[in-house]
Parts: sequence; C-alpha cells; structure tokens
Amino acid sequence: MNNLVKICGIKTPEFVDICAAAGADFIGFVSIKKSARYIDIATIGKLIEHAQPTKMERVVLTMNPTYDEMWEINKLGADYIQLHGDETPLFCQDIKATSNLKIMKAISVETADDIEAARQFENIVNILLFDTKPIAGDELPGGNGQPFNWNLLHDQKFNCQTMLAGGLNASNVQQAMQQSGIDNIDVSSAVEISRGNKDKALIEQFIQSAKGKM
Repeated sequence: MNNLVKICGIKTPEFVDICAAAGADFIGFVSIKKSARYIDIATIGKLIEHAQPTKMERVVLTMNPTYDEMWEINKLGADYIQLHGDETPLFCQDIKATSNLKIMKAISVETADDIEAARQFENIVNILLFDTKPIAGDELPGGNGQPFNWNLLHDQKFNCQTMLAGGLNASNVQQAMQQSGIDNIDVSSAVEISRGNKDKALIEQFIQSAKGKM
C-alpha cells in the first residue's frame, strides 16, 4: 500500500463517480453530525452501494461511536470505519472481533508525544491516520485545513499502514510526503470550493499532484 489517495467528505453519487474517474483509492463518508460534510446513515448506505463497482475502498468516518452505531456501519457494507474520537485500543479490538470492518484510527498530532501515543494502536488497527490536532474550542476533530509539523513523522516506523492528513493541497502534498515519509494521503478541505462542497477540478488536480503526475 503506497501512494494512495483518500478523498473525504463525499455526499453525492456524482462525486463518487468523479473520485473514481480521477483515480482515488479511498472515498470517505462523514457520519459526524457537526460536520458540514455530514450525511445520514441511509444516504451513506446508498453511496456505499453506488461505489461498489469501483476499486475504491469505502470509509465511514465517525467519532466515539457506540457499539450499536459501529454495528450499523458494519451492516452498510463499508470497507473501513474511521475513528476520530477518544476510542480505546480495546474498542478497536472489539471492532475487529465482531465486525467485518477494517479500522482507520485518526491520531491528532501536535507534538512528538502524540506520535508516540499512536503506538498503542499499531498492532490492532489497519491504518493510522495522522491529522492536525484541533485548536482549543474547535468542535470538529479533523477536516480543518491546517497542517502540523510533518517532520515529527520522519523516520518513524509502525507495524501497520500509515496515512497523512491535515492542511494538504496540490501545492504542498509532495513536500508533505517527503518530510513525513508517508505517501498515503487524505484530503477534504483543499478539494472544496466552499466548506462541504467538493469541486471536480480540484479533486483531479490534487490526485494528479499526490501521485506525481503533474
């Protein structure tokens, strides 16, 4: 798994198709109600079904879900559950034991201590997603368009796959990959014309840049 791109916050079948045609590897659907990218669970299920014929991995983003909510996501046929809250390693182990879902665990990063804290998950989850720690008072755990110090991840090795998020755009994504040593990328804000509204040209441009085709 390398040089893969995830487009997060997709809300319509049209943009599922746009992401697939542009070469996205993962597609994310947001089940966090406070997000401008939120869609209800029934809509997520329809989009997961719509994306079935594509090669994209289908990811449902959630934050501190209950067991019932996790099982509901599992029934949708998603490939991954992306955890953006204070979920514990034990909860992640339970997901593995009781569902068909692969796990993407978001890690909020500000200092080297945050990187070290991620190691409690590395033998449990499938992907560690390193994102910028929200500023004080921000209600959302990610998708805020702000970068962190990518050098904190340089030369770090983990026993699972890794992915980078936070303030990435077509202009800085290659630099981010070089500095962090991570070449799997997650983007949302930088491919929007307004908060929560994706743009076809920006998606295409970002994927081309991330995959070194520009």
